[in-house]
Amino acid sequence: MKVLLLGGRGPLVEAARHHPAVEPVTLEHEAVAAVVDLGSLTPAAQAEATRYPLAGTRLPLVVISAIGVDTATTNPYLAEMARAERLALDGRERWWVLRCAPLGEDLVPAARQLHQFGAVYAGYGTTEVPWLAATDVLEMLATLLREGQDRWGHAYELTGAEAATAPHMVEQIAQHLGRPGVEYHELAPESLVASLVELAGFDPGVAVRIPPMQDAWAATGREGAASPTVERALGRPPRPLAAQVTDIVSALTAPA
Repeated sequence: MKVLLLGGRGPLVEAARHHPAVEPVTLEHEAVAAVVDLGSLTPAAQAEATRYPLAGTRLPLVVISAIGVDTATTNPYLAEMARAERLALDGRERWWVLRCAPLGEDLVPAARQLHQFGAVYAGYGTTEVPWLAATDVLEMLATLLREGQDRWGHAYELTGAEAATAPHMVEQIAQHLGRPGVEYHELAPESLVASLVELAGFDPGVAVRIPPMQDAWAATGREGAASPTVERALGRPPRPLAAQVTDIVSALTAPA
């Protein structure tokens, strides 16, 4: 299934390159749909995902968004995503929205901190989150494009089946990397941004987006139980946490 994938978190783009049912292409005329991922932390990728739907494309549109955008009030990450979602869908007939829980692969940057510096600087909190695998998002996308042509105009909430705190996930990643007992530093937003820039080498434009994103992740856990949508659509349970940890480590250690 050839799709034009715009914006996009690096791990999601990488997963799409290796997924058997989804083939990212760069030319619009080759694609059966355009997929815009509004979850990117990179300003340039976020701008690309936001601009493309406004250009009058002929393709059906699939928006990858986040759980909580429909109730976003004070969180700037969710509010920005909600505005982009509304603009993307305005005046369209053929669209779907996949409002996703945090992806396990979203923890690749934290795993990279751990691998390079032996420490993780974060503001995840201790809320249990129903982590979702990128492969499940892509398989849901392929299933909709293959079987859902009579169901345009729906928004679906996607979560994993198992919940865990981000610190627990980081510890599991550390054990897989042979570095148990990782230094985990839970920081206030201002301190987190400074630490990411000064100690972990993050671009300031990316670092400033991380605290509200991590707060949005925590809100996913606070808002309720896991959604059954993935299992109903795919006919199998979502990818388990242990397998997601393996995916994260594989993404981290794969050759460039």
